[in-house]
Amino acid sequence: MRWFVMVIAALLLITATAQALDYEKKPEIVAYIYGSSFFERGDEKNLVLVIFNDAWNEEIKYDDQKEAGFFNGREEMLFTAYDVQISLEGNEYVKVKTPEQRIPALQPMYPVNLNFLISISDSAKAGEYELSLEVTYYRINDLESFDSFSTVLPSQDIIAIKNESITGVVHYPMYNPDYYNLTGIGTRYYTYKLLNQKYELEYVMESQTIPIKIYIEEKPVRLEVLKVEGENLVGGAKGRITVMVKNLGDKTARNAYLVLDTPSGFEAQGLSVSTASAMPSGMPAGMPTGMTTSIPAGMPTGMYPAMPSAGMATTVSSAKAAYYVGDLKPGDAANATFYLKINVKDGGTYPLQIKAVYLDEFGKLTESDSTTFGVEVRDAPEITVKSTESRVYVNAKGEVEVTLLSDTDLKDASVRISASSPLSVLSSEYYVGEIKAGEEFKAVFKLKASSEANRHLSGGHNLGLQING
Repeated sequence: MRWFVMVIAALLLITATAQALDYEKKPEIVAYIYGSSFFERGDEKNLVLVIFNDAWNEEIKYDDQKEAGFFNGREEMLFTAYDVQISLEGNEYVKVKTPEQRIPALQPMYPVNLNFLISISDSAKAGEYELSLEVTYYRINDLESFDSFSTVLPSQDIIAIKNESITGVVHYPMYNPDYYNLTGIGTRYYTYKLLNQKYELEYVMESQTIPIKIYIEEKPVRLEVLKVEGENLVGGAKGRITVMVKNLGDKTARNAYLVLDTPSGFEAQGLSVSTASAMPSGMPAGMPTGMTTSIPAGMPTGMYPAMPSAGMATTVSSAKAAYYVGDLKPGDAANATFYLKINVKDGGTYPLQIKAVYLDEFGKLTESDSTTFGVEVRDAPEITVKSTESRVYVNAKGEVEVTLLSDTDLKDASVRISASSPLSVLSSEYYVGEIKAGEEFKAVFKLKASSEANRHLSGGHNLGLQING
């Protein structure tokens, strides 16, 4: 008889356990990447993750009438994830700089965006990389007890916990529990006191590891300026710069031109190659129109651009200055020489930009981002006219000899002259060559005076002089 009673008691215990609070689609955290999941070597950018709780009210099994009555109208409590702690774990090549983030309560289908700053190693290779999103949270597991009072006891005051605001999350009012116990195995018990109720809830901790996959792409062609050498960079002069660049990208710039953009007050010209009519045999057609027909000294031997598309021709021909360097492979360096006409007088550091225009691996016309660098320009020289000797008469051709003095050393200098009616210039530029500061030098020009000129040139006709170094 005694054994029979014990068996019945055991069956009742099993039945009671089976009828405890249970519900389908408990809180579960889902995460996915918002925006691009593609990065490059050396990047340090935000990875935006969308975090949401995909629980919903599908079926709830209550233990008794009291439990059903308590959660009636409060079902959302069961489907809310509490004290959500989220951390993103990186690896050898992807470092996560953002520490653990917390969300006090996450209701179903209220997504939250979280930003994680990640840093991609320069040694990372292109491919797929998996990060781990570690998530812990608490959910309601059971209603331990529930008492309601017909009268309000003075000691049963509501003490509200600070309610932090999280975008997209609606919070339930949380009250300071009268009793709190942590079992050490991920289960928490809270006893709450309201105005006319006292109840105790059991919370259990859940843990998830969510894989987050990102992709590291090959770097596109990107130029680094290694060195800039300037010659005769003087205000009002003609100078030259040679720029050494390196391809920091992982891709090859095929049939590349280095294109120089200059600020206001500068005019640039790159070394160019012959047009199609003057090309050596076997050289591809399609060269940009508008380029000079001669190959200047210094053009790399054997560098003939292969221009398969009219698109690149238009791009390069419309650029201020372009220099052909051929295929620029990852890690390779190349030099480009450009002539500059400097139309500013004040010296200083002036910004220029250089980029590559090339064909990518699919034969598509592409251009790299521009890289900015500076060049030092000296102040324009101060030129003094010491004397003028004119041999120009009315209705005749003649010469004007001008003696000048410069306060600055100049190389490859030339002097230009301009005149207004009734004078006309027959030879407007005179090459001087090297000029030493403080030493006089001469420039001779041919002019013509029309029949309207009734005075000798020295009588007061204005001439304009300009020196280009």
